[in-house]
Amino acid sequence: MKGRQIMNNSKKIRKLIQRFFDGETTLAEERLLYDFFASDNVPNELAEYKEMFAGYAAIWQAEEVKNEVCGMADGNGSKAGYKTTVIKRLAISILAAAAIMTGFIFINSRIEEQRFMEKYEGSYMIVNGQRIDNLSEIRNEIEQLMAQADEIERMADLQGNMEEIEETILSGIEDEGQRVMLKKLME
Repeated sequence: MKGRQIMNNSKKIRKLIQRFFDGETTLAEERLLYDFFASDNVPNELAEYKEMFAGYAAIWQAEEVKNEVCGMADGNGSKAGYKTTVIKRLAISILAAAAIMTGFIFINSRIEEQRFMEKYEGSYMIVNGQRIDNLSEIRNEIEQLMAQADEIERMADLQGNMEEIEETILSGIEDEGQRVMLKKLME
């Protein structure tokens, strides 16, 4: 039953996430997302959103605190006498944008790291007779080797294309003597 409940929650949460990205969620639904991703019960398939919603929750909480402080500005809890200056609004906007960007950068780097680890899981190097299988330690070497392999593959494709072009040219020449002479020139 519990697995089914998590699955149902996952489906509901995925729908809410999509509505959130489409800008269609209510404040209550957004609060539900923040609370869900702040819990320890986030399924693995939704874990990639955890940090992002933590950032949004921090912004939301900062706004709540600001509103509470603003409400107390005239002493009786009313916001009527309070006017936010342009500089304060700009500062809040900049902080919010910085928090969101930091969240996106962090999430992106975590996803990239996870993909790398999954792709090269089990890889190792022998250095000075010692096996190193910590991917964090050998990541640069793996990336350099993969770049070299890509270059070798590109050169092999280019060589294959050149041979194909030579064959096409030679097959278009009907005179056997000219074909042999041209083939020797191409070598």
